[in-house]
Amino acid sequence: MNLNFLKSIPFYCYLLAFSGTMIIVGVEWDISWHSSIGRDTFWSPPHMAIYFGGILAGVTASYIVLKQTFVNNDMATVNFWGFKGPIACWITIWGTIAMLTSAPFDDWWHNAYGLDVKILSPPHVVLAMGIAAIIFGSVLSILSEQNRLNKKDSISFNILYLYTSSLLILMMSVLITEDSFLNKQHGLEFYKKSLILLPIFIFALIRPSKYKWTFTILAFFYMIHRALLVWILPLFEAEPMLTPIRRDIDYFVAPPFPLFLIIPAFFIDLIRFYFNKYNNYFGNYSFLIKNIFYGFSFSFIFFVVHWYSSILLLSPFGRNWFFGTGKTIPYFIGKLYADLEATPERLGEMYIKSGEKFINKAGEIVQLIKPELHDYTFWFMDKSAYGDWVIIEPVNLFNFLPLVLFCIVSCIIGSFIGGWLNRVKR
Repeated sequence: MNLNFLKSIPFYCYLLAFSGTMIIVGVEWDISWHSSIGRDTFWSPPHMAIYFGGILAGVTASYIVLKQTFVNNDMATVNFWGFKGPIACWITIWGTIAMLTSAPFDDWWHNAYGLDVKILSPPHVVLAMGIAAIIFGSVLSILSEQNRLNKKDSISFNILYLYTSSLLILMMSVLITEDSFLNKQHGLEFYKKSLILLPIFIFALIRPSKYKWTFTILAFFYMIHRALLVWILPLFEAEPMLTPIRRDIDYFVAPPFPLFLIIPAFFIDLIRFYFNKYNNYFGNYSFLIKNIFYGFSFSFIFFVVHWYSSILLLSPFGRNWFFGTGKTIPYFIGKLYADLEATPERLGEMYIKSGEKFINKAGEIVQLIKPELHDYTFWFMDKSAYGDWVIIEPVNLFNFLPLVLFCIVSCIIGSFIGGWLNRVKR
């Protein structure tokens, strides 16, 4: 088998892609660790995976900077404090510094305030910014080499670029994990975050690639990565070690089954193909018209797919090893309906209609439901990170339509950024 096409890519690009992979695997593993065991130390295996990936990325980028400064300057570089290196390397180095800074900050935070109740605690925000910078730096490194060497049609460059880009989509999906449970996919918040946040990154990342099926390949990499975690993590034993323990589990909790991005991706790629084919017909308005179509199509296809797929996966059809429904809920989340039945007075003036259960504004249970159905019903009320009951607003036509406009704006922003990425050479 001839692998010469792989040699066209500088080795440091492979190292940066590998570093990003280690970081994302470590992050997803760490979330599962907290959801399954609870207790950990700085030296836990997921933390080691995260920081190994971050340090490897920082060392790799620093090597390139030192090489360009003292040995040979054969790249388009940016000067910083007398050192020369591609801007992608500087971004990666900054990301590594941010990651390493977040470690003692996170340890202090835990000692001062206890365990995190939200994914995005202040130390985790610093960590997330560092991780995003490292992965974005990796993407820029591949793109700059591709553009500088004029290899936009190279299979190896495109595949590595799309794979590394999928890590950035995975990072963004981690940030909306708390609203991505199947039980919440009939709620407005899930679509609000997905349709505003994701298109910016997706359309920025797919524009530099010239392949017809760019978005489809990107979505495939994203889905297979998340799906592997869904299939592998529950195979390993775990035991909750920190109270409150509200459900008995003996396995590592899996992340939610990946978003079905591959379906809207397929249709968006078709639309992109025909727009590129007849681009001249739209003249100066081509950019605007294309993104209006992209935003409108992506938002409605995304909504229809996840509205019905969530129904399907919450049914007995999804309760298997492949989809992992029922193995995604942390040990510290109890039976919601059982809690409500025990403490209806806490509801105050709130009203809930969920599944077969009705609670009036006085907190009186009108009709009961079996507690075990909790995991497989849609949630329209949930506990906040601080233990208070909050209503999950259902999505409907009136509150969804403004999201279509926001999605179009996100597509425009993403495509504009993608235009810059398409030209970057340093």
